[in-house]
Amino acid sequence: MRICLGMLLLACAYAHDFYIFSYRAAMRNGMLINEAYNVARSMSVPKAFDVRATCEIGEPLGDLTVFYRLRTEKDAMLLCFMRNGIGLRDDTTVLNLASRSTTTLWIAPVVLRAREIDGYAVVEILDIKE
Repeated sequence: MRICLGMLLLACAYAHDFYIFSYRAAMRNGMLINEAYNVARSMSVPKAFDVRATCEIGEPLGDLTVFYRLRTEKDAMLLCFMRNGIGLRDDTTVLNLASRSTTTLWIAPVVLRAREIDGYAVVEILDIKE
């Protein structure tokens, strides 16, 4: 019984290393009208994946958790994605010959593995294999 409980706790701890990240921003006539930055724990653990890129996010963690650092370091996370070739997608809608345009920029949901290594939050951007 103790072995099963230990394996269950280990599996839960391992599952919390994986996160889902997404970003969306909408601009109208050059002004930001809304923005959504989301990081959530993954409900499942991918069985097979490749690491596309690795980034160190922010300052040393200290008393903070990795999840807190991922949720609060929006600029560092976006910079990590841009440096590693995962760019924003652009969708522009123009009405009345550009008198009113709306641009939506987004990063589709991506699976991350994040952990604390030597006191820093280290994020790995993953390519999931089917």
